[in-house]
Amino acid sequence: MFIVVIFMLSYVAAQFVGGGKAFAASFQLDPTAGMFITAGIVLIYTILGGFLAVSLTDMLQAILMLMALALLPVIALVDAGGFKAVISELTSLDMKLMNPFALSAGAIIGFIGIGLGSPGNPHILVRYMAIKDAEQLRYSAVVGTIWNVIMAWGALFIGLIGRVYFPIADMFPNGDTEHLYPMLAQQHLHPVLFGIVVASIFAAIMSTADSQLLVAASSLIWDIYHKILCKGNPHERVSFANLLTT
Repeated sequence: MFIVVIFMLSYVAAQFVGGGKAFAASFQLDPTAGMFITAGIVLIYTILGGFLAVSLTDMLQAILMLMALALLPVIALVDAGGFKAVISELTSLDMKLMNPFALSAGAIIGFIGIGLGSPGNPHILVRYMAIKDAEQLRYSAVVGTIWNVIMAWGALFIGLIGRVYFPIADMFPNGDTEHLYPMLAQQHLHPVLFGIVVASIFAAIMSTADSQLLVAASSLIWDIYHKILCKGNPHERVSFANLLTT
């Protein structure tokens, strides 16, 4: 329980920091103010709606993420002159960028850890555990895997193509390369589409943070309040979990 709480809360904090950076890159807002705005939005709908609100918003957020991560790399690739032009430019910048065997041992271990660890994350498992029809588990697993692969490839190509447009870190605000995604979108997309990309950034942040907040709060309530103290009916446990989320 303590391991879940410690790592989930650390992960949530990282999402809020990411929200602050997204506000700073997209709207030139102070990163600290953006961080508090992100945290406030997530806390409000998580407390008011609980697991149902988180599940429904996650579905809409996933659609935005999929659209943005599939659309932006294609547009940026076309504007850069096509696949061959991008590969040629990346090769001229650094041969290692196009060599999958140039990864360090630490990077390989990190990729394996992310790939194998993702299906075991509590905030992901709880989605499958809440399914109404157990016979749909295989179907949902296939759909979830396909969506994750598409988004992962989109993120990878955004990083590679972004290196062509922004070859040095000094081109980003404060030299922070995490501003790549919104800056690349702002440069290539119509303001309406740029708004969708910005929404997808916050969708990724919020869908992760709200799920992890619920997992951490539920773990504390179930393992301590219910099991150790032997207290609480389902309604009381939900109320205390919402209180802990704040």
